[in-house]
Amino acid sequence: MGGGSQKTTTYQQTDPWAPQQPYLLDATSQAKQIYDDKKGTEGYTGDFVAGYKPTDVSAINSIRDWSTGVGQNAVNTQMGTGTDLFTRGAAGMGEVDAGLKDFAAKDWTQNHIDNAGRYANNPFMQAMIDASTADAKRTFSEETMRGIDQNAAATGNMNSTRAGIAAGVAQRGLSDFVGNTSATMRGNAWDKGLTMSQGDQQSLLAALMGRGDLAGNMTQAGQSAMDSAFANEAGLLGLNSSVAELNRGNDQASIDNAMSKYEYADGRQARALSDYYGIVGDKLWGSTSTGFENKKTQASPLSTAASIIGAAGSLFKSDSRAKDLIEKVGVTKQGHDLWKFNYKDKPEVLFVAPLAQDVQKTHPEAIVDINDTLYIDLNKYDWRV
Repeated sequence: MGGGSQKTTTYQQTDPWAPQQPYLLDATSQAKQIYDDKKGTEGYTGDFVAGYKPTDVSAINSIRDWSTGVGQNAVNTQMGTGTDLFTRGAAGMGEVDAGLKDFAAKDWTQNHIDNAGRYANNPFMQAMIDASTADAKRTFSEETMRGIDQNAAATGNMNSTRAGIAAGVAQRGLSDFVGNTSATMRGNAWDKGLTMSQGDQQSLLAALMGRGDLAGNMTQAGQSAMDSAFANEAGLLGLNSSVAELNRGNDQASIDNAMSKYEYADGRQARALSDYYGIVGDKLWGSTSTGFENKKTQASPLSTAASIIGAAGSLFKSDSRAKDLIEKVGVTKQGHDLWKFNYKDKPEVLFVAPLAQDVQKTHPEAIVDINDTLYIDLNKYDWRV
């Protein structure tokens, strides 16, 4: 790339400010002491996540045991009761429906006539009529006819027409009395039978309606019990799910606690080293940097980049947020853009390098984040070769 035009480089020593150096040496020494003290110790060895107490776990499992035992049995009983009531109520409604259809299809007028006739002509009716007219018949035979005969004998008209007429009139009166009594008693019986038949009709209808109401209430009660059982079953499922989630959370807390302990112990030395490096290696104190003079002509980017030194150890600070980019001057062998830039805190020195953010996309293992500033680890990615 680039024919390598004539270039001029300048070298600049960036030693710290002289009055500052004793304090930096003291800070570096103390940082080293802190690092040495930490790297051989375990540090905090307690829990990082709070788990459940044994009494809490026991209470949670007791709730689960109750829901799967007593609670489930109660729901099953409730469901069985509701199903029985609903089934019986539905069967009763069917029977009432059939009864109402029969009731509507019956000829109640003829039925009332037949019932009234049976009541008026019952086998005991004639006996009641005979009993009601017995006194009149006895009076007729024992008194009326004897009086007519005695009167005829006294007047010498024993076989006269007049005596016969008197006897006929008396006989007709008796017959009329017996007929009227029979008609009245049978008429009353007819009216009574008709009234009773109509009452039976209304009683039957009321009974059917009452049975329908009872069957409807049973069906409704059964449905209500089943709905309640379904709701309670859902409540038990929710309770069991909550208990399972609580137990899972307790198990997860144990896992998280173990992981936190492991990660804390595993990364403790690395964190101590990072803290140490944040004090002793995060600045370019005392390093030698190579850059381009502002007045030089453009050089071959890769050959120029190969001469750049500006990192602490193998780390090269190349965070775009710490730079003032000037212009793009080429491309690395790995395909990253090369930028000419100066650090915001060192505007007098120019550098050429890729951006850490670009390298991070393809070589994340080569990027180190120190105090929110990105560095390129030249041991893992060196664009200069």
